[in-house]
Amino acid sequence: MNYTDHPPHRCEFDWCEQTSRHPEDGHSAEIGYTPATLSTLSTVDSSGASFPAVGVGVRFLREEPGVYVHISCDQPSIDVDVDLRPEEARRVVDAIGIALSLAQSAPNATEPPLST
Repeated sequence: MNYTDHPPHRCEFDWCEQTSRHPEDGHSAEIGYTPATLSTLSTVDSSGASFPAVGVGVRFLREEPGVYVHISCDQPSIDVDVDLRPEEARRVVDAIGIALSLAQSAPNATEPPLST
């Protein structure tokens, strides 16, 4: 079956960024990426800086909505997707909130500016 056999993706979700004409591709949207500048995988040398990145988004898998976390890094080569059901994502958000509170209360805690 050719992609042109299907009408363009018309979606009921205003957040969906899916452009595929293939109906099985479902729904997805990238929310954004954040560099992990404290990571031991970060490098800064004469050629510039390289940081791992953590991205999040939403997509449907097996007709079920979920949140994905994407971790990528050039050196070493890392490219991992973790797909979470909404209740699993909520537990991760709650755990990150606790960890963030503890990290911010530690001596020498800094708040680097977020890049957009």
